[in-house]
Amino acid sequence: MKDYLHKMLNWFDHNRWVVICLVVALVTFGWMAGCQPMVPSLDDPTERIERPEFDRQVITAEKGLAVRRVKLDAAVASHNEAVVALNKQIETGYAGLEQQEELRQQFLDVLGAAALSGAQGTLNPLTLIGPGIALLAGAVGIGFGADNIRKRKVIADLKTRSSPRPA
Repeated sequence: MKDYLHKMLNWFDHNRWVVICLVVALVTFGWMAGCQPMVPSLDDPTERIERPEFDRQVITAEKGLAVRRVKLDAAVASHNEAVVALNKQIETGYAGLEQQEELRQQFLDVLGAAALSGAQGTLNPLTLIGPGIALLAGAVGIGFGADNIRKRKVIADLKTRSSPRPA
């Protein structure tokens, strides 16, 4: 038995780096087999966690980002609707301004032509009938519109007063 031990120790001495590498490899493999892989936590980077906890944190983080994206998409859609509504208001406003400016210019043109004709002594009262009727029709139309708005409000107030209140 002594002889085998002496031969083995001589072989170890002769191949010491091979033996050291084999021992280090066996210890490393044993350590790797016995220890679970760990990574830094998504919630707290100073904490190291294993795969099941990391999977749970990934699912939670992805869900949070999906919820955030839905909220952002809703905010973008709301913003786009507000932009469209504002653009419509702007278009309507400019159209109304242009219409009023055009009517005002037509009125001033008729008034200027009548004043010029009156100053030259060539004023024909029949030429003022068309613009006069147009002015009167416009005034009557505005009056009817204002009356209809007032009447609708009165009717709505009467309906709300006479309707029975729910208990």
